[in-house]
Amino acid sequence: MYKIRRMQQEEYGYLEDFLYEAVFVPEGEEPPEKSIIYQPDLQVYVKHFGELKDDYALVAEADGKIVGAAWARIMDDYGHIDEDTPSIAISLYKEYRGQGIGSELLRSLLRILKEAGYKRVSLSVQKANYAAKMYEKAGFKILLDKDEEYIMAAQLSGEKLSDTVFESERIAFVKISEYLVQDYLEMVNDLENVARFIGERTTPYTREEELRFIENKLAENAVIFSMLDKETGDFIGNIEFMDIEDGCGELGIAITASKQNRQYGREAIHKMLDYGFSELKLTRVFLKVYPYNKRAIHVYEDCGFTKYDENDHDIFMEIFPN
Repeated sequence: MYKIRRMQQEEYGYLEDFLYEAVFVPEGEEPPEKSIIYQPDLQVYVKHFGELKDDYALVAEADGKIVGAAWARIMDDYGHIDEDTPSIAISLYKEYRGQGIGSELLRSLLRILKEAGYKRVSLSVQKANYAAKMYEKAGFKILLDKDEEYIMAAQLSGEKLSDTVFESERIAFVKISEYLVQDYLEMVNDLENVARFIGERTTPYTREEELRFIENKLAENAVIFSMLDKETGDFIGNIEFMDIEDGCGELGIAITASKQNRQYGREAIHKMLDYGFSELKLTRVFLKVYPYNKRAIHVYEDCGFTKYDENDHDIFMEIFPN
């Protein structure tokens, strides 16, 4: 049995022990001397802890002693992303790992930071560290892929690392974001369920390519949104009006595989059309769809689109305001 509680001021000295335990040692290598924690780039995690308003720490107790800790502060560490986002660290003594204590420490710390009003948190983790999987399960997304480590971030407030522009019954439409790049890659690189319906590319997109795509779309002020489940924050897909000119825009939509066949497409298209006609003052929306994508064609017809042309490669459909 174990319990999670706030770290008391007189226990802050334990952080140096857990900072050392947090130093990742690849399999087969000898651990460094404990004096490594006194290097300036590591001391930022613990020096004068408790004196800053953004310092938070929890401990895990088991067998009558402290066996782990999770702490957060806004600092210029390896996982730093901005001056409003706390970085976190989690560590357990070796004999207490693999028992779910770290995951519970993480959940408890995220809950406290959310209640304190922080919008997101970040961290740095070695790629070879088993803890990277724990962070992914907790909702962290890879923000930056370095040579040997990931910079990861997790959203704490409502939507997933972005603010809602508009919403439908189940869907929050948010601006595209680099924080969702892993979701985007999983979607567009899914050849069987997504990629073959939205383009002809058969080689995977890289993280760098996807980040450039996001950067260019934001620079163009493109009318493109990511769709998130309002209840869970899960990524659903992306939807966009492309090449808007003279009151006309081309609709494009992609739904990630795990969210297909749940009526999200119809709901998203209806809301996007409403946004386009009422807010953007579009007078016509058109789209292209592959003839073999029978399911999509049926959805578009249900949403009011009608075919106006076709060739060997595409079917062309359009819709006008009521």
